This record gives sequence, structure tokens and C-alpha cells, in this order.
Amino acid sequence: MMNSTSMTKLQQWRQKIFGNISFVRKSLGGIVFCVLTYCLIFADIPTNAKFEVGKPAPIDARADYTVRLVDEVATNKAKKDAASQVSEVEVYNPYAVQSSEARIDNTISFVRMTMPESSPLAAPSPSASATDSKADGISPAPTAAIPSATSPAPSPADHPSDKNIQQPPLTLSPSVYDILINANDKELKDYGDTAKKLLRQTMSDGIRESELTQAAANMITQAASLRNTSSRTKLVAVELASKALIPNLHTDAAATEAARHKAAEEVIPIVKVILPGQIVVREGEIVDREDIPVLEALDYYHHKLTIRELSVKSLLVLVLMAIAVTFVSICVPKVYGSPKKLAGLALITIVYAICSHSMIAADVNPQISPITIPAILIAILYDSELAILISILLTMYSSAETHSLAATTASILTSLVAVLSVRQINKRWDLIRSSVIIWGSSILFNGLSTVSNVNNFEAWAYNALCHGFFSGLLFSLIASGILPFLESILDVVSRMRLLELANPSEPLLQELLSKAPGTYQHSLMVSNLAAAAALEIGADDMLCRTGAFYHDIGKSKQPNMFIENQFGSENPHDKLAPSLSAMILISHVRFGLEMANQHKLPQAIRQFISEHHGTNLASFFFQKAQEMSDEPLFEDDFRYPGPKPQSKETAIVMICDSIEAAARTLHSHTKETIQSLVDRLVDNIIRNSQLDECALSMRDITKIKQSIVHTLTSHYHSRISYPTMQKDASKTSGDKEAEKKGTNNNGKDSAAASAEKTAETAQNKHSSGSDNQPDKASKATEAAAPSHSESQLHPQSAESPSDSPCFPAAQRKSANLS
Repeated sequence: MMNSTSMTKLQQWRQKIFGNISFVRKSLGGIVFCVLTYCLIFADIPTNAKFEVGKPAPIDARADYTVRLVDEVATNKAKKDAASQVSEVEVYNPYAVQSSEARIDNTISFVRMTMPESSPLAAPSPSASATDSKADGISPAPTAAIPSATSPAPSPADHPSDKNIQQPPLTLSPSVYDILINANDKELKDYGDTAKKLLRQTMSDGIRESELTQAAANMITQAASLRNTSSRTKLVAVELASKALIPNLHTDAAATEAARHKAAEEVIPIVKVILPGQIVVREGEIVDREDIPVLEALDYYHHKLTIRELSVKSLLVLVLMAIAVTFVSICVPKVYGSPKKLAGLALITIVYAICSHSMIAADVNPQISPITIPAILIAILYDSELAILISILLTMYSSAETHSLAATTASILTSLVAVLSVRQINKRWDLIRSSVIIWGSSILFNGLSTVSNVNNFEAWAYNALCHGFFSGLLFSLIASGILPFLESILDVVSRMRLLELANPSEPLLQELLSKAPGTYQHSLMVSNLAAAAALEIGADDMLCRTGAFYHDIGKSKQPNMFIENQFGSENPHDKLAPSLSAMILISHVRFGLEMANQHKLPQAIRQFISEHHGTNLASFFFQKAQEMSDEPLFEDDFRYPGPKPQSKETAIVMICDSIEAAARTLHSHTKETIQSLVDRLVDNIIRNSQLDECALSMRDITKIKQSIVHTLTSHYHSRISYPTMQKDASKTSGDKEAEKKGTNNNGKDSAAASAEKTAETAQNKHSSGSDNQPDKASKATEAAAPSHSESQLHPQSAESPSDSPCFPAAQRKSANLS
């Protein structure tokens, strides 16, 4: 698990990225633009027909304009022919003749070293021997044993101890070797010169590796034509020359390749001209690979990206995005100002673009469009008007790929029906009903869009049913399955999610009901007031109702510290310091947020918990602390942490929360007294600047006040006094004693009645304007009206009416301070 330090760094990193809304908008906009542009530019189908190599052409490919293009197939063939006609480049080795002659000389020198002693050359004079050796470039060698004429040529193994004896370079036949070893110096020289002459004649025109055998055979013919040469000399010369023969012509692979490449490059490209009206490929003909370049030039076969195409399609995407962003910023500011909501909208758009592109690339009929998925998701998670606009824009985007007017029309109409059918979704079953409606409308619109092309009624009906099934029913059900995951990931609440949270069986509401029943009843009443007020000004009534259910869940942590849950028992705050009581009062907000995070409540619900008191001052405890302490106090220590209400919905709950609690303390619930109470408390909230950060206008506030007055008047309507109730009204002394202990016939104690009278007196003074210098009780009633909870925490508070009518007798002291 991650430690606290790493978690803090992660939170800081997330805050740095997602806290900058401008950066988030630009980043998401750039990502969406790139994805949409990519899918549009690299679509496999520029028209509604697809040509594939080896398959029949779906339509006639007719040229609408003159096209001149290089015939790549013919040009490549011409280049290959030109390259094949270039011969191999050969390189002559001028040192090959010298190498061969040197081998002949070495062989003659070796023979001289191995001559027998009886040979005429066996015992040369020292000077002659040295001279010949120097002339031949061979060092004189010691006299060796003379082999017989029939013995084979000696090998180096015969002289293992003589390091100056060289290996014979040429391997000669025994007969030729015998002739050489028994020849004199002049004869050896004749043999060598004749062999060199034959060698030079043969290698003068160049000899290749493959021509060595033939060249050796030709030497016999050349030797036969020699004059003044003995047969023995010719025989020895031919063998010496043929054995010394090596190739002097070699193929240069690099030069050959360069020459052939140059020949291919010099070929003039063959140009093909396609005239207007010319049919390149007829319908039903097999598309050849040679047809592809022509189809590409005529925009029938999309393959290459051009600057013109990139500019046009990028501009189209940019215009569509600009329309969407402008609409969101003006008409749906909640989405425009929320990074998570913007990210969700971008995610839905990107997924649709990828799915649509994949379906087109897979050659799926363009009338089968997944447009109902973003239409349903955006309508449920965001806004119906936004869903209509985005659906139309996405359909126009897809039409740029499909080029099908019929499919575009059917998709737009189907998406409109989808948005309208899910506007009032209150339960999961409503999605199934909407899916059926979308299915029927999709069948209708797809059928009407293709009725002009009907040749076979049965095939037309079958296609309409199939297209309607996929575009309507299947994609609607997919959207229903995706919805819960998007709600969880994006922290966005739909009406269905709000209805689920408002179910009394939810764990947090069950805990509130069992531990703090008084707070639960107060939350129910606040939810009714808030929902009715939200409907009057066009706010989200379901969000107000659900948020009101959870706004006080933190009180279930310490239920007995709040007056509405004490039911006449001793109030713990009578024994606590004011600062501690204020801390307990304020802590129910923190406890509520902790419980909300633990149960993973959406952010929209958590806002009601943190904002329903705003930054109000716990004024009763602050004033009491001032009276008990001579040292200066800081108001911030007695204020709620806030923030102030950021939305209309949380502001409505703040107003209803204060008024509902105060209304319980009124002795008389006539329309006039309720109207006066509502006016005074709302004015106090406005004077305390608690509504400065929400979007409520003065007209909205007036409508909210009227709605609350109407709802409270209806709730506290007069009832018929039954005879039994009249009989109970005459109380005995025992009844009065019981009233002092805790309860009366209306569920209120005598202290509560006294508190009501005190609050009503202060209210009447404020309304009449006769209290230019109101007493402390009257001041407290006005100052603390936005924050009813402190009176719930401490029963002595006369400054703010309580959620519960239970006020202990100790409140009389607070009311009579003046």
C-alpha cells in the first residue's frame, strides 16, 4: 500500500494537472482533434464502394477528368530489359602474366638445384654457379642426390634438413621432369623462354576462369606452329605454360551493378493518359494490381495522403470541434468548468470515432452506425441539448468517411429519437423501453432512406430490420451496460444513480435512520422543500432531493449531541465549554465527508455535505464564549470550513435547511408568519455573503422563497380538532407535572413552547421595525438563522430555531439575557 507521503505527492500531482482547467481543456482538445483527424484522413473508404485487388469491382470506375500518370508496370519492365542488356564489367589484371612467368622461372631454378652430379651442369665452377644463381635470383643450393630419369620429381620431404631448397611451383609429369633434370643450361633456358612465349600469346587477349581449359588446349596448336623448335622443347614448353596459366580477367560486381542501374535510370518513363468518360474498371470485373494506380489517381482507391486532403479534413474536424466547444462553454458551463466531465465527453467522442472508423474499415454497411451510444450516454450523464448537438456533429463527421446521404440522415434521426427517449429515465427498466423505441425508429428511418433503391421488397425489409437491430436495439443495450462504469470512473451522477442513492435502504440512510431518527426526519423535509424549489427555477430537482438526504449524515457519528435526537434527555452541551460545543457542531461536516468518501458517494453528493453550511459562524457559541472569556477570540475558530455553495442546488439546500429548522419553532404556522420567517432568514444568508459564489439570481431567490412558503404552508395546514383532543386539552395538575418533565400533547415540552414564544417575539419585533436596539435574543435569532445546527447542538440557543421542537427549560436563561 502507498504511504501517506506518496499519496500526498500523488494528490499534489493530480491537483497540478487537473486543477489547471485551461491546461485540461487544451490537452483534451488536442487529443480529440488528433484522433478524429487521423480516423478521417486514413479512412479506407473514400467513397461508398471499395475496390480490392483480386475481387470484382463494385461499380464502374469512370474518369471524370483527364489523368496523366506513369505506367509503373510498363516502365519497370522497360528498366529491367535495359539492365539485362548490360554485359558484365570485367577487370584486366596486368600482373597475372608476370606471376605466371615467375612460376616458370622458379620451376627451372628448382630443377637446377636438384640436378644429379653426372649432369653437365652438376659441377659448375664456383663463379659460374654464383653468377647463374644471382642472375636467376636464386641462392645456390648444395649438391643433391641425382634422381633417376624414371624416378618422380623430388618433394621437399626428400630434403628435410635443407631450408634453402624451395618447393617446385609447378607440378610436372615425370617424363617432363626427367627431361628437365637431364637438360643442360642452354636447354633449360630454351624450355623456359618457349614456355613464356606461349604463355604471353595465350594471355594477351585475356583469360577468364572458365576459359583456362580451352586456353591450355590452344597452347598445343600454338606450339605446333613454332619454327626452329624441337619436339622436346615444344612438349616441355606446353606443359610448363599450361601449368603456369592463371586467369587475368575478373568480373567487377559493383561496377556491373552500377552500369545496369545507370542503364535502367536512363529509360524514359512510360506515361498513361486517361481521358474523361473512360471506364477504367467495369462493374464485376476483377481488379488487377495494374488498376490500382489509376483508381488512386481518380480517388476511387484511397491510399496516398496529399496536402490538400490533409488541410481540408483537418479544417472540417476543427470546425466541428469549434461548434461543440462554443456550445458547451455557453450553454453547459458545468461541463465546461469540470475537468472530469470534459474528460468523459472527450472519451465518449474518441471511442465513437474509433468504433465508427473500424466498422467502415471492416466494410460494414454505413447504415449500421453506433451513433446511438454517444447520444444515450451524453443525454443521461450530461445534458439532452448537448447530446443532440454532439450526435449531429459526430454523424456529420462520419458522413465524411461514408459519403452516404441515406446513412447520414437515418443516423441523425435515430440519434434524436434516442436522446428524446432517455430524457426522463428514472429506473433501469426505462432504458429497455427506450431501446425498443430506438429500435423501431431505426427500422423506420433506415427503411425510408433506402426505399428509393428497392428492387426486392423482401431483401429491403430484411436489411431494414437488420440495420435497425444493430443501430437501435444492440447499441442501446451496449450504452446501458457502459453507463454504470462511466458513472463510477468519471464521478458523474445520472438520474438513475440519484434514484438509487435516494433509496431508504441505502446503508448510510439506514444508519442515519437508526442512529439519528430526528435528523433523518429533518433531512426528508429538507429534501421535499429543496426538490420543489429546484423545479421552480429549472435546477436539478433529483440532485437537490438526494443531496438533502445526505447533507447531515455526519450527525450519525454523535447523534445525542444534536437536539433533534435527544428526545427530552439531558443535553450534553450544558456541561461543555462553548468552544468545544462549537467544534462538535462544526465536526458533523467533516464526519459526513469521511463517511461519504468511505462509501464512495459521488462528488456531486459530497458537495451538499461540505457546502450546506457554507462559512457561517456558530454565533451562539461564539457570543457565549465571548461572555465567558476576557481574552479576544477569533471568529475563524467558530466558523464552518465551507466552501460556500458553488451551485444552485447546494444553495437551495442551504436555504431550505435553515428555514425548515426555524419553521419548527414557530408557534403559529400561518402563511404570514412563515413568509416573514423565510424573508428574514434568506436576507440573513444573503447579508452573510453565502450566495456570492453560486449562480442564483434575485429572480431565482424570489421563486425559491415562494416555493418554500407554499410547501411549508401546505405541510403545516390546520387540522380539525376532534372531541378526544379537546378533552385532552384540559389538563390536570398531573398532566402539567408531566409537561414539566418532558412531553405535552403535541410532543413538545414546556421549554419548547417558551422558546417558540421567545423566537416569535423577536421575529415580530424585527418585522415591525420597532426594535431599533433589539435585545440579545432578537439579535441572535437573526444572526444565526443560516446555521440551524448550533441550536440543535445546544438547546439554550435562542438565536436560531431548532430542527426539533424540543427546547429544554435552560433556554429561558439565554432568552432573558437582556
